[in-house]
Amino acid sequence: RKSTETRTAKGLVMEVEDRFFVNDEVISVPVTVGSLQDVLGYQLTMSTGNLSFLDIEPGIFNIDGNQVGVFEKAGKLTMSFAAKSPIVLNPGDVLFTMKFKAKSEGQVSQMLSINDDITKPESYDSQYQVGNVDLRFNQIGGDAFVLYQNEPNPFISHTVVTWYQPKASEVTLTLYDVQGHQIKQFRTEGIQGMNGMNLSKQDVGVTGVLYYTLEYGNETATKKMIIVE
Repeated sequence: RKSTETRTAKGLVMEVEDRFFVNDEVISVPVTVGSLQDVLGYQLTMSTGNLSFLDIEPGIFNIDGNQVGVFEKAGKLTMSFAAKSPIVLNPGDVLFTMKFKAKSEGQVSQMLSINDDITKPESYDSQYQVGNVDLRFNQIGGDAFVLYQNEPNPFISHTVVTWYQPKASEVTLTLYDVQGHQIKQFRTEGIQGMNGMNLSKQDVGVTGVLYYTLEYGNETATKKMIIVE
């Protein structure tokens, strides 16, 4: 007599690095592997909140837009993938990259989630065992103040400077030219967690190579940005 019991796999763990975004920003969200595993395929439903799905680019998984169903009004998408043979995944491998356009400001972790509203999330390993599909976010925390590279960079019309601060306080963003002359300075009340500032070419007033320094309390961090004609 054959058993009809379903064998259970440990499941597919997907990871996304959390980040802040602003209204109308187009963002890329690489989805990576969270643990060593082998996968034959998966299916899922993902809620996208105020992020409007634009495209998907293949990584380890050779997936494209034909394998994604978009339910724009519901703020959801479905996705499925089946490989011809098992794929061995290593932590940090990029499975695919999703592109979205933001309909408001916010954080990726507040928008994306996996559920069974349309398609039940399932993964399948080399032994055809069924497991879950989990989405985890790499959160920055603790007392680390972090300034990120502006995106996009170089930029033509606008860019977003993103940073993490462990406590709410006023921060100062200063732009300098390559000679160290101050070009512009902006002050804002930063919240605890991820923050972002949208800068346009008109805000900056010049083109070329600039440096931007963010002051948070007694800490500072500097990065380079490039504005093109």
